[in-house]
Amino acid sequence: KWLSSDLTKSLNGHCSEFSCVGPNVLVKKMYHQNMDFKDNERHMHKQPQIIQF
Repeated sequence: KWLSSDLTKSLNGHCSEFSCVGPNVLVKKMYHQNMDFKDNERHMHKQPQIIQF
């Protein structure tokens, strides 16, 4: 039930390519109320990546 909630969908930003797991619930509620981290993840994957050596 938790995994299908709107809150979880907006928080779940796990992305192994960028080593990101998205924010925790408190950070989301306090600072990023209107941000959809899954949408941000999709945008990150569309942009060309800079490889650092």
